[in-house]
Amino acid sequence: MSRKPNVLILFNDDLRASAVAAYGREKTITPNMDRLVAEGTAFTNCYLMGSMTGAVCVPTRAMLLTGRSLFHLDIIDENDRGRDGSILPPETPTLPETFRANGYTTFSTGKWHQDKASFARSFEHADNVFFGGMHWLSEGGHHTPILHDFD
Repeated sequence: MSRKPNVLILFNDDLRASAVAAYGREKTITPNMDRLVAEGTAFTNCYLMGSMTGAVCVPTRAMLLTGRSLFHLDIIDENDRGRDGSILPPETPTLPETFRANGYTTFSTGKWHQDKASFARSFEHADNVFFGGMHWLSEGGHHTPILHDFD
């Protein structure tokens, strides 16, 4: 019986390839990223399509999660949320949702920056999740983000 391979997707927010030592940035110390580049699969010729908002990471993350290009995302406007309060509609399956449907255990940590409904249908386990955008300095700023457990 063959085992399903483990899949780990690291999505670095606002990080250019030139900021990783394995890609020639000698002054940067990134041993874990360097090891992943050497032993895993690294996409070295990727470009983001831009954004319809000031936050480029929101549509970029949605494109990775859904496999859709910027102009085919079907993102529900944040000010006019859909039936279940989601930004990514339930009719649009996410990559982790597809993994779950095929017997994988899915886990997430870090910044989600999409809606909680699509997160809940995508992951069965999570820890230290940051939902939302920027933290105001009065709320601790980026040094003390508000993190959630989601199990």
